[in-house]
Formats: sequence, structure tokens, C-alpha cells
Amino acid sequence: MNTQQEVQPVENDTLRDIPDEDIYVVTRQVRAMFGGCTSMTLGRWRKRQKDPFPAPIVINNKNYFGLTKIRAWRERQRQAA
Repeated sequence: MNTQQEVQPVENDTLRDIPDEDIYVVTRQVRAMFGGCTSMTLGRWRKRQKDPFPAPIVINNKNYFGLTKIRAWRERQRQAA
């Protein structure tokens, strides 16, 4: 029995009416946004000296990442490449 759930990226129409600054996503959604990268990769990106990945807020021992900050970070990475 497969207990893994398929995680959909956050980039879809269900969020179109919510301002980006009010949207927080969990780690598995962030990983899906970056092609299924591992949690270890996110941790490494957060530890970088130059332009680290945005830190999450922690609620009830669960990480929530601001979507606006993630999109801005991703854009900076694209421009630097």
C-alpha cells in the first residue's frame, strides 16, 4: 500500500484571490515548487552565506514559508545564473 500523497505545487488557480503576502506553504509544497528537492537541500540553501533561502516560521512544530519571500528568492537565483 502506497501511503505517500502526491503534493501539488502552490502555483494554481485556487490561490488567485488571496494576496501573496498572506500565503504560507509547508515544506512539502516548497519542495514541489523546486522540482521535488529534498529537505536537506532546503536546509543547505538556508545555511548559505550569500542570499540564504528564506527562513520559515514555526507553528506547532511545523515549518511555514512565506510564498512572497520564496518567489523573490527564486527570482534572484534566476537572475544570478
